[in-house]
Amino acid sequence: MSAMIEDGEFAPARPYRIVHAVLKAHIEEGRLPEGLVLLEGPLANLFGVSRAPIAKALQILHEESIIDRFEGRGFIVPSSSTDKPIPLRIDLKEAGLVLNQGADDAIQSRGTWEHLFSEIENAAAEAMAFGRFRFIETEMADHFNVSRTVVRDVLGRLQESGLVAKDPRSHWAVGPLTAETLIEYYDMRELIEPAALRIASTIVDPLELQQKHSRINTALDNFPNLTPQEISSLEDDLHVGLLQIVPNGQLKTTLKRSQVPLITKRMFNHYLGIPGNDRDLREHKMIFELLLDNAVDAAALMLSTHLKHAKERSLSRLKLLTVVSNPDIAPYLKPLD
Repeated sequence: MSAMIEDGEFAPARPYRIVHAVLKAHIEEGRLPEGLVLLEGPLANLFGVSRAPIAKALQILHEESIIDRFEGRGFIVPSSSTDKPIPLRIDLKEAGLVLNQGADDAIQSRGTWEHLFSEIENAAAEAMAFGRFRFIETEMADHFNVSRTVVRDVLGRLQESGLVAKDPRSHWAVGPLTAETLIEYYDMRELIEPAALRIASTIVDPLELQQKHSRINTALDNFPNLTPQEISSLEDDLHVGLLQIVPNGQLKTTLKRSQVPLITKRMFNHYLGIPGNDRDLREHKMIFELLLDNAVDAAALMLSTHLKHAKERSLSRLKLLTVVSNPDIAPYLKPLD
């Protein structure tokens, strides 16, 4: 489930691949009873991952005809005969679903890798408004006590998101974030995110929409006593968690590369604190409410309006960063002239 790389470290498999491999093996080897109902929530708890990789793994298993849809929620382990099995709703461990040591280690390894990815991503976002910086791979490897292969893997993933790029000398670099580039990102988002929302609205689970709406309400009740991490998670609920379920792979890639402003918002929150008003959250709430009312066109229009407002707010906050005299730049980032 994991590919061995230098220094005995693991390049961790994506979580959905681990989930897919474990479930496929259990079903094909007859270790799960016919009719067992497979739901995202219980599976996420058992594997110790979020629902997104569970959903993707289940979808792939369904496309491979390894599991079936049925009239209830979720999927079902099919019968070996032509008869439809009776849905069996029991605890997954009692049903025989077990994570072997390899799967558990792979998930734990993935968790360590994701923490490393998040820390480097934040360091890049917090630096880019202050110029252009080069990543020094050897210093990164020493700083995090990992191999340069792992460092390159993380930087490669950040390149996929559009946050970092290679300069003409093939050095990894980040920045600068200027008003012009920020406007370009938002203009792209205004073009594609409403279209993605329309597609996502046809396949999203209404229960998931309700949960996202509830999280927004809870956040508004607690505002402004929220952490930057909580704000970021709420942003991701809409712009990543919902929009990234679209089945079009090219659209998902374009979405990801245009959403650098989501990452830079963490930089604004780091230096300037979270915004003093809750307009972003209230606009998110309106979008979820319109989707729950099946007013998809109105929700898409509200999303477009929200992005226009977010662009104006981000440009204003970018100007405020000029007063920061001693930015916190990670030791493995060196300024480029």
